[in-house]
Amino acid sequence: TAYDILIDDIEDGYFNIPVVGAEQRYTSNATTMLVVDISGSMEDPDSSGTSKLQAAKNALGNLIEIAEDEQNAITDDIDFGLITFSFGANIRARPTNSLPAIQSIVNSLRADGATAMYAGLEKAIQLLEQQPSERRKSIVLLSDGMPSEDASGNYEWPDGPPFDTLQAEVIGLLNTSLPPNTCIYTIGLGEAGRLDQNGFLSIDPTFLSDIANTSNCGNTYLAEDAVELANVYAQVRHDAGGIMAFESQGNIRQDETLALGTFEVAENQELLQLTLNWPGSQVDPVLYDPNGTQVTASYSDAKLSFGDTVSSIIINEPLAGTWRLDAVGVDIPNDVTVYNALVSTRPKAFIKRVVPDVTPAAPETEVATAPETAPRTGQLEFINDYLLWILIALSVAVVSLIVATLRLRRR
Repeated sequence: TAYDILIDDIEDGYFNIPVVGAEQRYTSNATTMLVVDISGSMEDPDSSGTSKLQAAKNALGNLIEIAEDEQNAITDDIDFGLITFSFGANIRARPTNSLPAIQSIVNSLRADGATAMYAGLEKAIQLLEQQPSERRKSIVLLSDGMPSEDASGNYEWPDGPPFDTLQAEVIGLLNTSLPPNTCIYTIGLGEAGRLDQNGFLSIDPTFLSDIANTSNCGNTYLAEDAVELANVYAQVRHDAGGIMAFESQGNIRQDETLALGTFEVAENQELLQLTLNWPGSQVDPVLYDPNGTQVTASYSDAKLSFGDTVSSIIINEPLAGTWRLDAVGVDIPNDVTVYNALVSTRPKAFIKRVVPDVTPAAPETEVATAPETAPRTGQLEFINDYLLWILIALSVAVVSLIVATLRLRRR
């Protein structure tokens, strides 16, 4: 029996999904759990003076807006859930494709309490375990500090478990309970290595990286202020859904048309996604395809969305070749603002035949991909069927000839 595996040799490991049992098709449908630290320190200002919780609300708003644009442009089923943690953890929203509802809950968050990271991740895992096995799954963890509450709810300061014990509990949870095909993206908000007012280490990049590495995909990001955090959440969305093709950050002025650069789109891409985000005002992306045609609302299979802090362009089955991106400062009250432009592409899915090893005692082996010059399985099946029909036709012809010869002899 042969099983089918969707997607092969894509950079992001979560696409390489082993199939066990009946034939399955793995789609781009995805469930993302947002796990957000709302401990008391999240009320502190970031390096720009914005409270870290407000920076998180703004950045999550951009992320949700980008996901809404995806929903409007493509047929993928995109669900988000929301978990917050401080003293313990709370399920604020179970996975849903009603993204405005998630946004409303995000806007209502308040900061207080400890950093029960274990409890937050545990609840996210429990909700992901209830999702269909064929869905892509991810956890996006945001925190401005170290875990301060253990698996039993004991608070670290001043007489609770030490930090290394709390960290080991978090890593142990993920190593033993993380559902297959789940990516973890960790975001540290604040100045790495700085001590807070209670003498606690603000964020530990190594620990955050260890969390991400418990999955076979995902990444770790650091942000010191609201602008960087918004950029990070936009990048997480691109990293989780495709392969990055272009990045550009810088300043743009009122009425300026800025040539951001060019990028290549390979053959057989299912999707091209562009996002341009900035702190406020209006900056518009201007995209040209390999033929020099500007992508507007009338462009074939394109969806454009322009917002107050983020704009996006999504194109189904983009042309292969060299694309060009500009940005225009349409309405910038303070004359200059920063921008962040990202472009990612998603390869088309293709099917590879895999014959599993059915010998119980034999170790599992990976089926090698045939060289490009060798005929694919489907081609071999077609050739075999064609030869079989030729053989049947020849047999019928021979029998007819024998019968005709016998009749002639009788005469």
